[in-house]
Amino acid sequence: MKTKYLFLILIVLSFFFSCSQEDGIVIVEEPFKDSALELEQAKLAIYAMGLDTTFMVEWNNYYIVEEDILLCKDSINLTSTRQYHATYYVDNYQTITVGVDNTIAQSTNWREATKEAIDVYNKYTGLRFVYNEYNPQIKISKSNLYNAIACAQGEFPLSGKPGSKIIINDSFYKNIDTFLSLSQKKFLLVHELGHNLGLRHTNGLGEGDGGVGLVQIPGTPTSDSQSFMNSTTCGNSWNGASTYDVVALKTLWPKCIISFADGSSLPQMEVDYGSYLSRNLIPTSAKGIFAGWFKNAALTIPFSYGETIIGDITLYPKWRDKTNVIRLMAISDTSASTVRFTLSQVTPVTFLDIEVERGFNEWSEISRFTEETGVTLTKIPASFSIRTFIEPYIWNANPNSYAIYNWQDATVLDPGEYVLEARFTKSLGLQNGADGKHGVIRAVIEY
Repeated sequence: MKTKYLFLILIVLSFFFSCSQEDGIVIVEEPFKDSALELEQAKLAIYAMGLDTTFMVEWNNYYIVEEDILLCKDSINLTSTRQYHATYYVDNYQTITVGVDNTIAQSTNWREATKEAIDVYNKYTGLRFVYNEYNPQIKISKSNLYNAIACAQGEFPLSGKPGSKIIINDSFYKNIDTFLSLSQKKFLLVHELGHNLGLRHTNGLGEGDGGVGLVQIPGTPTSDSQSFMNSTTCGNSWNGASTYDVVALKTLWPKCIISFADGSSLPQMEVDYGSYLSRNLIPTSAKGIFAGWFKNAALTIPFSYGETIIGDITLYPKWRDKTNVIRLMAISDTSASTVRFTLSQVTPVTFLDIEVERGFNEWSEISRFTEETGVTLTKIPASFSIRTFIEPYIWNANPNSYAIYNWQDATVLDPGEYVLEARFTKSLGLQNGADGKHGVIRAVIEY
């Protein structure tokens, strides 16, 4: 068991770039004639970078240290003529694809475990992980590893991008597919993905940073027995990220921050990379009625609700006068069951209320046709539709013949033509006959 002395740490190793030459890295190609000498020099170089080389071994084009960390041989500085970048762990605000290849049987649950593992990083970081088996950036495969008790190995990041592989040990001393439960596989993959992003073992050996090797993540303690990045944890079941795991992830890869300026009533908010701004976020101000977001204080660069959030951003609201507020009503099965209106600018539209009135039919009868009974707001041409159905619980709980469904919702609409429609089911017969037998819906909006 490794001693638990180190904090939550990340590798700050500028040698983790690539197994091939890239811009900014100058390498003098002088291959060693003596493989034993090369191994010893590699050990010295890796030790100087802050890694434990006690049980370091060679495996194909990699060195394996601390049981589950892969280091590309071509990335190790064995001469004094290498020039380094200052890239230390994966860059934030990027999409990372992860997939399981065909060396792992479809009948196993590694794919399900992988999807659950990437959800952890999607939850706590500004990175966006997507499961994709076609040419993923991180490929999870199965192969024979040197150590029969090692469950898996992950590769450290290269030039701001994640390490490209996680290898599940096919020579594990037991059948690893059946030996590990789904929860244990999830823990293992969350751990190995941490290496692919640049995280080191929380409880790694305290050999020091060698001048460049280790950097403590701000806000984390000197030990964390619950961390998913502790070493020798193969077989642990997933019980969630620890408090300080979350601190570490949010510190290194914070989510996107949206700030709202110029008197907006909305607080700063944290959103996922690649997400969209909600149309239901409508600021209020004494200056007037909200008329859209802009990217600059001069209000010359509009922000579109179709844009994805790919980093921190400040949005500036535009205001219009509070005069000329318009109220519209749609009444089912009348000449006013559909109401058309046109917006000349970005406009917040509020559903003030939706009234439902029944006739001789019981609410329980009407509730069988909920999808035929409701309100729709549609943009013409029908590029999108906002729909609300009258919830059955209103009818089941209300013995009276009249109910007001106080939706009280608002959304921001772009310029264009819209149709508001109120519908009451006709499956019980023609509605609003001479005796008003079935019922009616009235929907009111304001803008």
